Amino acid sequence: MLETKRHTEELEKIEAAKKQAAEEAEIQRQEELAAQREAERQAEEARQQEQAKAARQQEQAKTAESANRSASSANRSDAAQAQEPAADLPENDGYGYAERKKWHDDQVEWGIKQGYIDPEDAP
Repeated sequence: MLETKRHTEELEKIEAAKKQAAEEAEIQRQEELAAQREAERQAEEARQQEQAKAARQQEQAKTAESANRSASSANRSDAAQAQEPAADLPENDGYGYAERKKWHDDQVEWGIKQGYIDPEDAP
């Protein structure tokens, strides 16, 4: 009978050890699962931040491109307004118009003589 009691106690110890090992394994599994979920959450958060950053950069690029287009079109219209055809310039603009016109005419005449300019196309 003493032997049976020892045997029963040993079985109970073994069962208790198995139960404790199972509980510890379950706790470890839950901790690993929680760590995995946290890592997934952090990865998703990082991905969303990267997408938001990319969207902001794209929006900034569009804004900058639009601003550059506006500035360059404004510059073009200013330049177009600033330049007038030579025929529209006054005879005496204070910058030696007559001298420039004579120089130009001489250049055209020289180009015709050299054969670089067709006389029919000469201004």
